[in-house]
Amino acid sequence: MYISDVVVSFFSTSLIDSVLLNKPTIRVTFPGTEVPSLFTEYGIFLESTLEYLHNNVIKLSEDKLLQENLMKNRNKFMLDQFNIPNHNAEKQLKSLIGIN
Repeated sequence: MYISDVVVSFFSTSLIDSVLLNKPTIRVTFPGTEVPSLFTEYGIFLESTLEYLHNNVIKLSEDKLLQENLMKNRNKFMLDQFNIPNHNAEKQLKSLIGIN
């Protein structure tokens, strides 16, 4: 996954891994299937049917604005859900060990 330009996945841990590795990601959709809304509401990946998958891989590979928007969404998702990057690490560590 590390060397991939674009990651294509259904819904599995590889989808989350690709997001955490800041890889442009396409989630393949199938009729009657859904992913948890948490992932879709952030807009962290491009969704595509199998019919349009080839076109969307090219689009995601070449469209820098789309890549930037997905990266911004991924960064917000990672901060909100995992506190990455953690801008308050020092304060959190002090509170854990009881230093004011």
